[in-house]
Amino acid sequence: MKSKHMLIVAILVLLVAVGIIAVMLKRGSTTVVPVDDIATLPEGVWPSDELRKEVIDQDTGGYTITATYPIAQSSAVSAYFRTFVDDAITAFKEDTAWSTEIQNEESENLALDIGYDRIKSSVIDNYVFHISSYTGGAHGLQATKTFSFSTKGQPLGIAELFTNGVDGLKTIAPYVQKELLKLDYTEKSWVEEGAAPTEINYQNFIVDEKGLTVIFDPYQVAYYAAGEQRVTVPLSVFSKIANKEVFIQ
Repeated sequence: MKSKHMLIVAILVLLVAVGIIAVMLKRGSTTVVPVDDIATLPEGVWPSDELRKEVIDQDTGGYTITATYPIAQSSAVSAYFRTFVDDAITAFKEDTAWSTEIQNEESENLALDIGYDRIKSSVIDNYVFHISSYTGGAHGLQATKTFSFSTKGQPLGIAELFTNGVDGLKTIAPYVQKELLKLDYTEKSWVEEGAAPTEINYQNFIVDEKGLTVIFDPYQVAYYAAGEQRVTVPLSVFSKIANKEVFIQ
């Protein structure tokens, strides 16, 4: 059992990490992009289908930035990715502005790296972005940002997965918490807080035919060294409230 002192320190670090990550990831999360070009795509083409990769590579001597994101069939879908990456880079530069004035061993290691994976099911296209940053301190930060699109290119939030909206989290949260507590390195207080049925706790997810996989960043439900945590919720757990346009039953 970890000491109370270690838990308090971890919580303080978590608050700092959450603050930085929130700025990096959420500035563009509510950005509305045009969808006009989606209607012009040929039948059978997914607006979210990847055409090519866009790479941003910057090295100022004070920090390095490497970011890769997809250019999709639809410019509207591409705009979600581009806005997210641009906002993350802007936030990183603001957090490391001091490095241009003070050059030392620590500032030379400042870095932001953004990459992604694509996981496509028969009805949903998922993009999972991995963000790694170091802006000073004991260690860097790891974070995740997911995007899920329907076959028509419409973005899906957690509320769209259930017939009762965000209230659907009350059905899956108990299962998720139970699975997390099976792990040796989780604690009840962290899990109850970080996996509570709120939209922000369940903002990162992957949808496929088998169900829903929820992704928790380091510090959210376990200490940093435990890394990212993923819990897959079988469709059978929430089949009664599953959106039939998203989950094939």
